[in-house]
Amino acid sequence: MIKGQVYTQNLYTEEELLKNHVCMIPFKHMEMFKDKATLCCGTWLKKELVYPKDENGKYDYDVWNSEAAQEVRQSILDGKYTYCDKQICPHLNSLISTGITDRGIFVKRDDTDFPHYDFDNIKIDDDCYVKNTPGSLNFTFDWSCNFKCPSCRVDTIMAKSDEVKEIDGIVEFINKTYSANCKKILITGSGDPFASKSFRKFLFNFEPSQWPELKSVQLITNGKLFNEKNWNLMKAIQPYVDIVDVSIDAGTKDTYENKTRLGGHWETLLKNLKFISTIKSINFFRISFVVQNDNYKEMELALELVYDIFKHRITDDIDSKKVVMYFGYINQWQHLTDEDMMRMDVSNPKHINHKDFIKYIKKADKWRDRIHIQSNWNHLYTNIKN
Repeated sequence: MIKGQVYTQNLYTEEELLKNHVCMIPFKHMEMFKDKATLCCGTWLKKELVYPKDENGKYDYDVWNSEAAQEVRQSILDGKYTYCDKQICPHLNSLISTGITDRGIFVKRDDTDFPHYDFDNIKIDDDCYVKNTPGSLNFTFDWSCNFKCPSCRVDTIMAKSDEVKEIDGIVEFINKTYSANCKKILITGSGDPFASKSFRKFLFNFEPSQWPELKSVQLITNGKLFNEKNWNLMKAIQPYVDIVDVSIDAGTKDTYENKTRLGGHWETLLKNLKFISTIKSINFFRISFVVQNDNYKEMELALELVYDIFKHRITDDIDSKKVVMYFGYINQWQHLTDEDMMRMDVSNPKHINHKDFIKYIKKADKWRDRIHIQSNWNHLYTNIKN
């Protein structure tokens, strides 16, 4: 447990906590896919905003204030969070299990006046209809990736020429319709920004004049192509890149290359992480680790590795969260059979190694005084402490 944080799950009921906390994400953020959008991570929020088609079969991507979008926001304003997975979402998981909230995610009704402005100066109002276009966008409409991680896909996915044309069309729509008000871009929640032809072109040919309000770009990557050469090819967008999320899913070369990050090269990862740690514009580093049966014993090794590389960027105040290690359990993207999911999902209490997994969480937990740790298993904390 981090100094200054108090577990308060016995002081308030879940209903009281949810009614007093408004999640800001669906009021400012949208994740755009090829045929639909969501107002948060698609595994955390189950309500989809399906793009309608015209008589020619062409998508209308502007679903920001669709009926479905307003239903999601109203459920949050009502304190019901009907469409949210309260266990998988790490923010709701933490709020309900511990009473702890992450800064910038929730506002408390009992000490907030609306409209409220978040850390990025994005306006949040208590209305399910949001007048401004999205203040934050996640480009999740290209699954192209140079890895085939078992936690995500069964084979390498690269967009073909006709798909690239479609993806470029969505980028064009965003540039024309959403760019003027957008303050934050995330690339990408679906693949790798450097492996994608369309996203790489966007990064390398970025036009700041089209994004007058932009303050932040978050790159979500496997790190293999995030090297000094490619960084130097994206000069125009460099000043905006202040957040980087690198997925590693291992603490050893063998597990990384042969079990969890197929297509990856361990030495390249380490070299690129060291380079990324030196980029001055980046003020928030998140290293992600999808925990599964093949790697749960390496959580502490990964923490040691990340701490060694990024310790010069960690401040004395751990709460400042400049460097975060995120552990999340595996999700079913409908790419796994039920048998494979059961074999891999060590967080499942029915898994043969679940009790052993709890022991390794406890070992990893000892690192909390050196590096900030996030997870979506706060509901297991009672077992961890015993």
